[in-house]
Amino acid sequence: MKGNILYIVHQWIDVSNYDSTSIGGTTLHILDIVNKIKDEYNCFVLYHANGFYNLAVYQNGSANFFDLGFSVKSNLFDCYDEDYEKMLLELIDKLKIDFVHIHHLLGHTYNILNVLKSKKIKTVITLHDYFLICPRVNMLYKNQDYCNLTSISCCEKCFDNEFDFKTRNKIVGDLFNYADTIIVPNKTVEKLYKKIHADFNYKLIEHGSDLVQIKPVNFNNNKLNVAFVGWLTYLKGSDIAKLVIQNSNPREYSFHLFGLSDDPFFNQNTKNYQYHGEYKRENLAHLLRKNKIDVVCLLTRCPESYCYTLSEVLSAGIPVIGFDIGAIGERIKRLNVGWTISLKSKEIGVLNKLWEIKSKPSMYQKCLKSFSKLQLPTTEQMIDQTLNEYKTLMTSNIIDNEWSLEELNKVSFPITQIKIIKKKIKCNNIISILKRRIPYSIKRPVYLVIQKLKNKRGKR
Repeated sequence: MKGNILYIVHQWIDVSNYDSTSIGGTTLHILDIVNKIKDEYNCFVLYHANGFYNLAVYQNGSANFFDLGFSVKSNLFDCYDEDYEKMLLELIDKLKIDFVHIHHLLGHTYNILNVLKSKKIKTVITLHDYFLICPRVNMLYKNQDYCNLTSISCCEKCFDNEFDFKTRNKIVGDLFNYADTIIVPNKTVEKLYKKIHADFNYKLIEHGSDLVQIKPVNFNNNKLNVAFVGWLTYLKGSDIAKLVIQNSNPREYSFHLFGLSDDPFFNQNTKNYQYHGEYKRENLAHLLRKNKIDVVCLLTRCPESYCYTLSEVLSAGIPVIGFDIGAIGERIKRLNVGWTISLKSKEIGVLNKLWEIKSKPSMYQKCLKSFSKLQLPTTEQMIDQTLNEYKTLMTSNIIDNEWSLEELNKVSFPITQIKIIKKKIKCNNIISILKRRIPYSIKRPVYLVIQKLKNKRGKR
């Protein structure tokens, strides 16, 4: 009999556009797992889109998508949502869920722990980013500079004292305490989480990919071809990239963007810059080599938890420059596949490193030698490690958990296929959300006041 797995995530693939080039790394990660295990497990994905909770069902080689009729009331992993709890309880019953794999809780609520406990559901958590210790996710103080989790008081100032971090950290700690396994894709994630949640064991399982690794080629240092890759925003260092381009000699350097940017500067070509636009990840290596790219700059100003883009670039055999924080910095150093610079150095550090690479060909050649030994983790290796965690959690009564799509007809709330009601959702979206959020906006502050009073009594 097949096991039944429920994945919890914040967003999912656009069901109207399977060829989307802007699918998030978490979605790609779960899709890789689902595609590998679909013969052994029925896979369900609870996510939200257009302000409503949706359910994706993967069974017997087919995918079905349903709107569950419940609106998302908060995106901050709040403590209170009766509707969410009732919905999740019934889904776990009707889907005959064996265990839950949480990937992201943006848009989900603390009620999830009440459900897991009441149903005694085995649980795995994968930490793809820093949302559970920073509601901004990126750990940028006031969305400007990396804070490195200085203190809780710093977090409170960042949110103008509108957020109770002690309560939120306790909630997350309770969830971690309940979980059977907490997975991190890079040891820098564990290091940062342990600043807040030091008492838990984190298991390292690196993200895998099936990209074919290409042997690196020697570069012509007469003119250095430099690329920026992915979604280039302030968070990803767009301001730094712009200054690097503007302060470089066109006779010495040529710059390229493979991806998109929210800065109009990057949307048109200049004498030392070329805009290539969107790409599919399986085509990136070919595009980089076709344009004779010598080095790629990944200038994310906050710590990444893994960075699929880095794997894509490395598969093309091209060295990388990145800041010395998070998984990008750790992977570049550990694999010896490029160079790290201080985050504080910003564009000056990038410009100096580019000049050093160009003026010292032996340094570049030495870096290329590391690629001959490079072995990126594969999807199969990642899946095998994940499946080992799954198998330890499977209950003895799995033989009684056979499930069919017709079971969804038995839920007490209206559930409809997304393709049928897509236009209707858009028409009724605002009204439905307001109906649910108005009472919630009253209930939530009351609930948080009660929580604070309980905490104060507990300290006496």
